[in-house]
Amino acid sequence: MKRRVVRCPTCGSTNASSDESQSFYEITCMRCASCGFHQLCDTWQISFDWNLDIELEEGADLPALCEPLAPGMGVYDKAPTAAPATPQKPPTPPTPQTPQKPPARPAPIAPPSPPVRLARTSIVRCPECGSTDAGRDEVRSALERSYMRCLVCSFGEDCDASKVSADWHAEIGLPAGADVPAFVEPLRARRAVEPRPVTPPPARVRWKVMGEDTFARETYFIGLYETEAAAKAAVAEREARHQLTQDEAVRDTLWIVKVEDA
Repeated sequence: MKRRVVRCPTCGSTNASSDESQSFYEITCMRCASCGFHQLCDTWQISFDWNLDIELEEGADLPALCEPLAPGMGVYDKAPTAAPATPQKPPTPPTPQTPQKPPARPAPIAPPSPPVRLARTSIVRCPECGSTDAGRDEVRSALERSYMRCLVCSFGEDCDASKVSADWHAEIGLPAGADVPAFVEPLRARRAVEPRPVTPPPARVRWKVMGEDTFARETYFIGLYETEAAAKAAVAEREARHQLTQDEAVRDTLWIVKVEDA
């Protein structure tokens, strides 16, 4: 009786089947456990290249080896190209006609490959070397702070929640079921390409107290203070002293000047 079996097209072993871990959508990964040959196939390739109808008596065991697929007979193998044209020879006497072979069946059109959908995945990676073998060191971490450490380059730093999210966490696109890569783009490389704008520090403001000798018509410097309140206190103290030592008509004039240091 006829029975359809799955056999390896390379070695003919019947110890072959589909590998579900490497298959996706309508594409199936067929693998031979004997010779290790594997191939991504659609339904046409499975039917014509991996399946084989054999004669098997009822109740008989499946043979370990079958006839493998002949070279060049795969469903998607290229058809032999025509030989280049040769110069025509003089006509020769007719020869008996041999029966012509039927035309070869055209190869089916391969279905379009399905688009690979990438899922956004949040990972932890070292900001220095990009290794994903990094995480929180519970021994050196505190309640609201985390000590993040890389096991590849040994880089580590004490971080708060915002620094962990900005420097150590990253989002990458991964196909469904794919493993996290060992290395991704580090944070330092991205910052080198896109440097952050540097803002100059604010100008330093101080307060200078000046005075003028009313009698001699000369200006003199009294002091430089960090705050306006300290400058006003110095002016009040100097005016109280002048009230005891100078007449009102010739009493010195005091004022405050705001100074901004670049």
